[in-house]
Amino acid sequence: MTTHGLKSVRALAALTAIFLLGPRAEGHEDMIAPLVKVEKVYAAPKPIGHLRVVYTCSEVGKPRILLLECDLFRRTAPVDGLTDPPRPDWDRFGAASSATSFEDGKWIDRPYLYLIVPLNGPRGENWDQTWATFHFNAEGKLTRKIKRFIPLPPPQDTVDMVWEDWEIGSGQSAQSVIEATRANRK
Repeated sequence: MTTHGLKSVRALAALTAIFLLGPRAEGHEDMIAPLVKVEKVYAAPKPIGHLRVVYTCSEVGKPRILLLECDLFRRTAPVDGLTDPPRPDWDRFGAASSATSFEDGKWIDRPYLYLIVPLNGPRGENWDQTWATFHFNAEGKLTRKIKRFIPLPPPQDTVDMVWEDWEIGSGQSAQSVIEATRANRK
């Protein structure tokens, strides 16, 4: 093959590579689409029965909805109780229930249930073992708490647990409730 023929073959190969690989050579970025809806259904014992929990966030800027239905009641959580948790992981929420409650030193027949939603904390922070919990009594009355396990450094080598009421609509951030609780213990 002549030098001119070899140059032509190389030029054709380079053009073919550019043509075939051009679109693939551009930057590539995987994206996780915004969560739109999570629905979980549980078979709780009577009197709670089937427990259906639906979290919906149709679009950015639209109100979020947390719906809870069971044989005892049907309730939605206030929107401001869904917008202030720091980076909640609605994919991994769970529900728990009990047919009895402990009151005045004894067990009584009074059901309750709660949702536990992992929190990732403010941007740039990692909040391992932190949750928002949404508690519903037998009549559907809702209260919210924040729960966090905080490892203590040596020599304690133990865990501090924050388990505090976090009133919906109070204007308090999760972080401020945690910090106030820990400050009051010192």
